[in-house]
Amino acid sequence: MLWGNTELGPEDAAALARCGSLEQLAVLNLNQCRLGAEGVLAIIDSPGLESLRAVHFNGACMGAEAMASLLRSPRLARLSALNVSENFEGLGIASAMANAWGMRTTRMLYCSRNALGDAGAAALADGESMGAMRFLDLQRNGIGRSGARALATSPVMARLGTLDLSYNPLGDAGVRELARATHLSSLSTLRIVGCEFGDDGARALAGSGLLGQLGTLDLGSNAITEEGVRALAQTPGIAPSVRGRIEAELG
Repeated sequence: MLWGNTELGPEDAAALARCGSLEQLAVLNLNQCRLGAEGVLAIIDSPGLESLRAVHFNGACMGAEAMASLLRSPRLARLSALNVSENFEGLGIASAMANAWGMRTTRMLYCSRNALGDAGAAALADGESMGAMRFLDLQRNGIGRSGARALATSPVMARLGTLDLSYNPLGDAGVRELARATHLSSLSTLRIVGCEFGDDGARALAGSGLLGQLGTLDLGSNAITEEGVRALAQTPGIAPSVRGRIEAELG
């Protein structure tokens, strides 16, 4: 059920929770509804949420405490997709997710624009509840080299198929950490658009085993010159689709 991008506030959320409309829903979209902590708590206390598989609270302004309550709720124990982007709670929201039993079945996490920083990325990478994750969107979170290293070397990330780190200040050093990844063996899609790196980072990717396993690589809006494009495109074993995209975007 969709209420996204509506003027739904805390009192409206409480009324919605009482009316019974949420029972037996599989998908609940409340993106950009400024629910606040009070509204989110009212929603997750509503009976009949056990069928929910996807919840979208993008821009809900919920806060880390409400986030922790959401993830502890037995009514949301079967979530496969969770969107908590644009809640701007930094390390608190990452820590709430990292070890919450409510995340153990979650395969898709949208967590962009939350000011996680390197510490938040490391908390997610170390979280014992993140092992089922297949899709991880961490765009625009201020993640740099050490956060990239935490994600690239975490056994918890072994099943991850898609990682989006676009518009984080990784720099060449952060991309080198990704290139040296020891536990991203399932990764098939990597998005590092606008991550402030150049030819050194491109060469690191070209010389890594990671590039050969990718079916999709997005790296536009970086300072890669013709030299870096050539290094990437000439990598042995690179997928033709990846080579074509590199040459189209950067050539």
